[in-house]
Amino acid sequence: MEELSRIKNRISQFIKQLDLKPYRKFSIIFFYILGFLLLAFLVIYNWKALIDVVKNVNIIWLLSIIFCYPLGMLPTVAVWHEILKSTSNNIKFRDNFLYYCLSIFSKHIPGFVFFIGNRSIVYSEKGISTKKILFLTMFETIILSLVGYFISIPLVIFNNQLIQFKLKVLILVFCSIALLLVFFLLINSVRKKPNREIRIFNKEFYLPTINIKPLIFAVLYSILAWIGGGLLLSFMVISLDIFTFSNILFSIGVYAFVGSLSMTLGLLIQGFGIRELTMVLLFSAILSPVKSMAISIGFRVLLTIGEVLWITLFVIILKPKKLKESREGNIS
Repeated sequence: MEELSRIKNRISQFIKQLDLKPYRKFSIIFFYILGFLLLAFLVIYNWKALIDVVKNVNIIWLLSIIFCYPLGMLPTVAVWHEILKSTSNNIKFRDNFLYYCLSIFSKHIPGFVFFIGNRSIVYSEKGISTKKILFLTMFETIILSLVGYFISIPLVIFNNQLIQFKLKVLILVFCSIALLLVFFLLINSVRKKPNREIRIFNKEFYLPTINIKPLIFAVLYSILAWIGGGLLLSFMVISLDIFTFSNILFSIGVYAFVGSLSMTLGLLIQGFGIRELTMVLLFSAILSPVKSMAISIGFRVLLTIGEVLWITLFVIILKPKKLKESREGNIS
């Protein structure tokens, strides 16, 4: 794995070059630790009740979360693939799938910057600049978040048992509209003056030429990604012998909501802590707090296991040596 070792070294160099401000480093660490401590407190406080719940779970459904992990992952890769195509980066899906797997390994390290660094280094092997990857990742986040929010509105927001969250719903809708405006303003700006740089918060962003058609497919794949991940979450609910069609739909909505929320905050891609605590809050509207906690924490653990196993398998099958061949196609 000489190629992987070389990529790891370049990621370290990339992070050093970022020269993060002290307040940024502090916020990354603070929010991650805060989320972890809150979850730890909830687990310790409800330990005995959690043990009783765990004793009654259906193992088959739990294992299904691991084995069916690609249900959410494959459409997500397709979203990123279409976003790259929108800027005329015509990378083969097989190759792009490998790059995506390699760049996702650091996703659970606190700080969105680590994910960006990993992805930037891997795709630099294809000749795509870091500035372009930064812009496209922001684009990806906006698309996935918007689609996730709008999926969650009918499935979660309008649930009769969530009346107490109506004010928060209005705030969510406002944020969604704001993101939507940013999304279209970016597209309009890019279409008028493509291939240029702009400064946002003293940071330079590269605006490439964007084709609209692939973005339409990206939105469609985003819907499949949230539904696929939501079905995995519903397996966790079903494992507690709570098998109703309405709960399956609710699980899809919750998954889309909490995933979009964590992405919007920019702490992590489907980040740790924010996602789990929000999931506990939402499921508490239809289930007991202890069962909600078991679902949230158990799902996070099983999803991570499934991700590591499947990504490792995909990398072994696709082989990282493809990265060397990619240098021949320099797409900038």
